[in-house]
Amino acid sequence: MKRCGTALALALTLALAPAVPGAGSASEESLAGRWSGTAGEIAVTLLLDPGGEALLLSGDGEGVEAQAMSWDPEPGVIVMRSGGDVRRLAYTLEGGRMTAWDEDGGDAAELTWEEWRPPQGLAGRWEGRDAGGAFRLDLGEDNRFSFFYLSGERLGDGLFAAYGDTLYLAFTDHEIWAYGYALDGDALTIASGEDAFPLARAGALPMATQAPALTAAPGWPPPSRVVGAWIEDGALGTTLLYLGGYGSYLFWRSWLQFVESGTYSADGGMLALAQYEGPEAAWAYALSGDVLRMSARSSGATLTLHRFDLGVPQALLGYWEGEDEEYGPYEISIMDNSEFDEFYFDDLSFYQGILIANETTVALGYPDGYVLQADYRLTGSGLDEELRLYSPRNGELMLTLRRPAPQAAPDP
Repeated sequence: MKRCGTALALALTLALAPAVPGAGSASEESLAGRWSGTAGEIAVTLLLDPGGEALLLSGDGEGVEAQAMSWDPEPGVIVMRSGGDVRRLAYTLEGGRMTAWDEDGGDAAELTWEEWRPPQGLAGRWEGRDAGGAFRLDLGEDNRFSFFYLSGERLGDGLFAAYGDTLYLAFTDHEIWAYGYALDGDALTIASGEDAFPLARAGALPMATQAPALTAAPGWPPPSRVVGAWIEDGALGTTLLYLGGYGSYLFWRSWLQFVESGTYSADGGMLALAQYEGPEAAWAYALSGDVLRMSARSSGATLTLHRFDLGVPQALLGYWEGEDEEYGPYEISIMDNSEFDEFYFDDLSFYQGILIANETTVALGYPDGYVLQADYRLTGSGLDEELRLYSPRNGELMLTLRRPAPQAAPDP
């Protein structure tokens, strides 16, 4: 992560003004908004939040520095605080223009006011994954953010601002994280140094909004009564939990963009879900017929899930063949119990997994917890039939599967 320095030259701080509630234009009663101009040879952008926090961005053409601050207004003077540094700034205001200067002397800053809004499309709920697991970054239209892992660990909140191709997160303790960013519709990429993190806009997934019709299912066989598909329709949306018979799981919540996956164990009334490349969560659970009640040990969140028959579209069932650049040819067998087998011919390796699908979207969960989520299309028929999987992020073709040719009968 790239952290911005907090020590700025005196000329870069002359533009600070009080952030007091109001909207529409700048006045003695309302200075919240975006102020842009110069202090000597330095370009200055000052972002003022009505809640008493501010973010100052300044640069000389060779780089940008950022400083997070708080303020206390007095008549014609602003008391600015950042860490242990306190500075008093005098200012005058004429319409949408401000002149500000340090009471101890220095060049005046000339600034022009405009309404402070995030770039179009940037505000929203974004979700991604890093070494710590799945995380969410909420960017509000009010220029405030909240950053936390879905496991419950909170990174913090504060003000955010997009300046050029950089996204600044100014936390309430005045620490600043800066990310390069690129926005493309419902895809957001943030980067720090050599590390890039793709994020997707959270929302109802096609699989959640176009799920197959749900029907009651009979009892499930051993090794555990928890094995199978479970669903809850709650206030936030639909929760789908699939627990495989060999220890893998998929956890899908319609208001989140990503399918959580990993391995699980059920013992003594406790269900442990270990995310693929992520943290482990412990849930207390109780079974009563076709109802599974779960309670998260860390957050206290509760679920009341009902067993149901997930089903697989008939057109996907059966055998498919593909070619992997690294591991060679392979075959996938998709079964009507929402599971699949995968066999590689060169090294004779074999995998089993969970498959969830509707008419447009498919997710394949592997034994190590990895999940392949894709949009799919079927083309052709018979021996010419193809199953093409496309990235849900950018629509690019990920892989193509084909129906296998029939085996020739041996000579008598």
